[in-house]
Amino acid sequence: MVFAGPLSFSAGLVVIAVFAGRVIGIVVRTTAGPNVSSDARIVIVLLLTIAWFVAAQAGVWLYARAEGGALPLFDFLAQVFGPLVPLQLMAAVLVAWWSAR
Repeated sequence: MVFAGPLSFSAGLVVIAVFAGRVIGIVVRTTAGPNVSSDARIVIVLLLTIAWFVAAQAGVWLYARAEGGALPLFDFLAQVFGPLVPLQLMAAVLVAWWSAR
């Protein structure tokens, strides 16, 4: 959200998604330890990553609305970021999954 709003830094958001996925994966793997099965750890990572992604996209949209935007959420994301939105999600989820293994 910090990069998407004020800086209009859309392509770099994929890098931010990779970083966020990596952090989420490492944190879950580290905190879960041996007490949580690998499958449960992967489910937790995927849910946290998707929740982060939804919150980040909604935050960008809310920032744009505060600046005078009037588009609904999905229309805004499609027009402003286009194919970067699903690419961000895929990158974050894949890196989080890989990091939590």
